[in-house]
Amino acid sequence: HPPPVAATAARTTKEDVLNLKGAQKFRVKDWELARFSSKVNKFRPAHSDRSTDCFEWDEQFDIFCSGARGLGFLLYQWDPRSKHRLCFYGNVNLVSLLSSFRQRYIKSEKIALSLEPKGQLYFEVTFAEVHEVFCREPAQRSGVFGVPLDLLARREKSSIPMLVRKCIDEVERRGLEVAGIYRLCGSSRNKQPVRDALDRSAAEADVSAEKVPDIHAVTGVLKDFLCELPEPLFTNALYRMMLDALQVRLPGDPKGGAKLMLSILDCLPPAN
Repeated sequence: HPPPVAATAARTTKEDVLNLKGAQKFRVKDWELARFSSKVNKFRPAHSDRSTDCFEWDEQFDIFCSGARGLGFLLYQWDPRSKHRLCFYGNVNLVSLLSSFRQRYIKSEKIALSLEPKGQLYFEVTFAEVHEVFCREPAQRSGVFGVPLDLLARREKSSIPMLVRKCIDEVERRGLEVAGIYRLCGSSRNKQPVRDALDRSAAEADVSAEKVPDIHAVTGVLKDFLCELPEPLFTNALYRMMLDALQVRLPGDPKGGAKLMLSILDCLPPAN
């Protein structure tokens, strides 16, 4: 069982995004880096099959840390023939760290984390506000990110953007049995080439397993696309109506609430 994150009454704010960059050194030998531990957010592991006293794990993750209290690292001994064995672990208190950042008016810091029962992990943490990461404004560009859905539909002459269709098809082809699909956060370094290729030409982009081994990079691009739409997929005008409909319980009609929600969905623009 992974070690529990220390409980605390304080929480990070809803506006926080955590960027975890380049854990430069691991005093480990043949280990697999584990995962981000909070309520729901985790990131994909990275594996090294090299025997070394200092493993350089050059990865970067962007993590939404709303409500998260701790950042946990679990290091396992890699064994493809049996269950991996947890050997080292360490935790960072995100609440204290973020409070320290705000007091010192900084957003980034390099950290040396002592692991249990021994060893050290070096990495850099950067906090950012959501509005700094995602900007819901129309993009004056020829790509697909930040472009209104109705404009994409007219440009591509299709009711579903090619990026959405291609990403979902690939997930259904090889990702439905993957644990944490659409929830786990893929590496930013792996995601960026996929994003660039789809932004240049979604029709020609190759997101197959041969080109993009990590399916979480594909789901990450799809989530980026939806987050950067000038208006949410479920429009601002209908969002509150849907929330109200979820609370409706019609006497003698147990399916009345569902019918009401479906009628609200019918009010969405065709492209949505």
